Amino acid sequence: MAGPELRYYIPASAKAKIWVAGNGSFGSVKSKYTGEADDDPTKLSRFGGGAGLAFFPNSNISIDLGLGSGVFIAKNETTDFNNNKVTNKDTSSGISLELGFTIYL
Repeated sequence: MAGPELRYYIPASAKAKIWVAGNGSFGSVKSKYTGEADDDPTKLSRFGGGAGLAFFPNSNISIDLGLGSGVFIAKNETTDFNNNKVTNKDTSSGISLELGFTIYL
């Protein structure tokens, strides 16, 4: 899966900024069962966002802490034994605690 993330920083102090972000990513996966390939790929998508605080020990590095939420969707179309198209769609969502760092070039 690949996709963009947009993040906006709001100054909070000399070394800290509040951030808000939104993202989306898309991709697909093919499955293989007992030597037989599945011709119908599963389409994947994820949408999410979050907010948090970024601490800047210097101007090129930030340590980020935040809270995010996201929705993950997996959609697959197959053909049943009667040659009818069948669509399966699984949706998962959740909240995450995010901790990371960013290097700015």
